[in-house]
Amino acid sequence: MLAGSFLTAVLFVRCRAARPGRASASGPVVWGGVAAGGAVAGVASCAAGVALVWPLAMGALSISAYALLRRATPRLHTAGHLMAVTGPVVRLALVGWWAAIAVPLVLRAAWPVVAVAAVWVVLGLLRLPSALLDAHLTQEVLCRRSWRRPTRLSGAETVHGPRICVHVPCHAEPPDVVMATLDALATQRYQDFEVLVIDNNTADPALWRPVQDHCDRLGPRFRFLHVMGLTGAKAGALNLALEQTDSRVEVIAVVDADYQVRPDFLSRLAVPFADGRTGFVQARHDYRGWSASGWLTGCYYEYRLMYSTYLVARNAYDSALIAGTLCLVRHTALREVGGWAEWCGSEDSELALRITAAGWRSQYTDTAFGYGLIPETFVGYRRQRARWVSGPAQELRHYWRLFLPRPWAAPSRLDARQKMLHAHHGAREALRSLHMAASLPLALAAVAFARKESELQVDGAALGATLLFAVASLTQRWNVFRYVVGASRIAVLRAWAAQAALDHVCWTAGFAFWRGRRPWLRTSKFTNRPCGLGALAGALPELLMTLLWLAMALGALLSARSPLGLLIGCGLLLPAGRALAAPAAALYADRCLAHAARHPDTAEPRPRRRAGVPAAVSSDSPARQDNHAHARSSD
Repeated sequence: MLAGSFLTAVLFVRCRAARPGRASASGPVVWGGVAAGGAVAGVASCAAGVALVWPLAMGALSISAYALLRRATPRLHTAGHLMAVTGPVVRLALVGWWAAIAVPLVLRAAWPVVAVAAVWVVLGLLRLPSALLDAHLTQEVLCRRSWRRPTRLSGAETVHGPRICVHVPCHAEPPDVVMATLDALATQRYQDFEVLVIDNNTADPALWRPVQDHCDRLGPRFRFLHVMGLTGAKAGALNLALEQTDSRVEVIAVVDADYQVRPDFLSRLAVPFADGRTGFVQARHDYRGWSASGWLTGCYYEYRLMYSTYLVARNAYDSALIAGTLCLVRHTALREVGGWAEWCGSEDSELALRITAAGWRSQYTDTAFGYGLIPETFVGYRRQRARWVSGPAQELRHYWRLFLPRPWAAPSRLDARQKMLHAHHGAREALRSLHMAASLPLALAAVAFARKESELQVDGAALGATLLFAVASLTQRWNVFRYVVGASRIAVLRAWAAQAALDHVCWTAGFAFWRGRRPWLRTSKFTNRPCGLGALAGALPELLMTLLWLAMALGALLSARSPLGLLIGCGLLLPAGRALAAPAAALYADRCLAHAARHPDTAEPRPRRRAGVPAAVSSDSPARQDNHAHARSSD
């Protein structure tokens, strides 16, 4: 009971501390008094049971961690310190609690069940540090009163600075979309720049000749290059553009073919390059034409999460990432590290790693300077995310020696925090892929074991604490979307549904670490046509997984001989629901397409796909995620 009261109090702290209040001169007022009171109550409930080692140990651990964190991280506010402490403590408490319950039960089972459970537990423990770090990077924006490095650029703007060449890679793109991108670049207030459009492997002249003619109309600042037989997808096109770039150019900018940039894109992002140590600057992405579609709205806010939390936190530790478009890279740094990697599915973040390892500084700015297009179908959305997940896993496989401790590491100028963050970027999905793959045989073993046992009981306190932890975690995620990302209540639910729909493709794409290179598939910018139930073909793996999980859940529920058997059956409904989110998303995206076709005035028009132009070809620019952060800056 005392352990339960401690967990209840500490989870109460997590829920309340995650809720921001009004802003003040000293930072956000975040229910600090309520949070501190809850922590004191939790510790007191533990101290009252001196004879019980477990709750007392958890209380002592919480107090010690809180005291150390207050000294080490003065930029966190009171409730932020409490959030950062209680998260790991509660996770460790629940792991230990359930282990104490499950180990005696598992040892009663046959040896195959014991072996599967042991493998699953070991993989879970290996994944735990990465999961804790990921949660911290996502929620750190709720914890801080200021940042060590500014999260937004100052208002400074320069029209005279280093010479810039803007590279615009494209392949089989709608001409109207590319020409609108070039028109936006033509409005730049910056003076010394040029634009190089590199069109690779587009066989249909009707797609690339209008763009070439448009470059001629825009004047000598715009050059167009069309090549066939080029390998390396987007990275290959960018490397060819690099060869065609004047040696006097000091900064390379990359803009994807569908991104319409603001007139101050170059004049604002060129300012940080006055510091000769700056290797690259990345601006957050934003999107256009999404507000009239429920499907695109969910995707939009799901995209924004990473840019308003994860990248903001990484920037504080000089570990920013290049995100494919709306980035400026110093020409010297790009050539020094050998250009773009044609073997990697995420050539952008891979380049960021090499530039940082070479000793250059980076900067991420949480300001949107351009607006792109969101995939209209679930199949495009899931293919795009598979590329974003598999690429960092490939990076980890290729550069793992960089992340070792100094005596064994490959030579680099990465400090300890940079090593940890860059390794985490690839490891989080690689480890999750193994853990999730072990979940299926574990579920089968649990169902078989529960069917044979008739006296297995459920520990009510452990179950209650787990449910409280789930409520606390959902509360914090809700607060991040509502108060940091700025989503409405309905938009939060849609973003959560989009996240759930990507669950299967994310953990399967993480296997790229173990099996190497994946094919590089582009994202189509053409308008798709609704296809009714045919949309389910894009979510066939998830549909099959849904049926498998449902079959196991029903089998466990119908044959349960104990309360634990019923609990196992109910628990299997959760992964079934997450897998079902993908086919549901495919149908909903198709329904939104049909609505847009019936009401064309409510949606931003896109060019129709021409006959013979495939929906996905192995060459294009990965338009990365966007954001609209509301993070606090110390500048």
